[in-house]
Parts: sequence; C-alpha cells; structure tokens
Amino acid sequence: MSPHTQAVDRRDLRRAFLASLSGTSLEWYDFAVYSAAAALVFPQLFSPPPIR
Repeated sequence: MSPHTQAVDRRDLRRAFLASLSGTSLEWYDFAVYSAAAALVFPQLFSPPPIR
C-alpha cells in the first residue's frame, strides 16, 4: 500500500466517521425533542379536560 492510498483511506475514514457522528447526533436530538413533547404537550392536546 502506497502512502498516497493510505492518506486517501484515512481521509475517507474520517469523513465516514463525521457523517456517522452527525447522523447519530441528529437522531438523538430528534428523540429528545419528541420525548419532551410527548410528556409535556401531547397530553394537553389529546386528553379530554377533567370533569369537575
């Protein structure tokens, strides 16, 4: 393996790592926002008001 192909492989590996990291971060952010909305907003929108 020549040094040039090793540098290209390393660059591709770094690019794949950053793409994976950004995708995973976005997915966890989406999960956290939906979880907060499910706990705080959805019950007020979809539950009937209490009977007094």
